[in-house]
Amino acid sequence: MLSAIGTLLLVLSLALGGGGITVAAAQSSMPDDPLYSVKTWSEALRASLTENEQARLQLALMLFNRRAEELQSMFQGELTPP
Repeated sequence: MLSAIGTLLLVLSLALGGGGITVAAAQSSMPDDPLYSVKTWSEALRASLTENEQARLQLALMLFNRRAEELQSMFQGELTPP
C-alpha cells in the first residue's frame, strides 16, 4: 500500500515538475520554435487568471511589447514570421 502511494506521488511530481520546466523553457522561444505554442498558452492562462482589470491591461501591454520584440528579432535575422 505504501509503495503504491509513493509511486503515485513520484509520478505526479515528475509530471507536474516536468510541465513547469517545459513552460519555463518555452518563455524564451520564438515564433518558429516548437515550444512557442506552450509560451502563448501559458501567457493566455496567466491573463485569464488575472482578476484585476488594471493588472490585466498591464500584462496585455507587456505581451504586446514582447510580440513586437520577437518580430523585430526575426526580421533582423532575416527570418519570416509564420
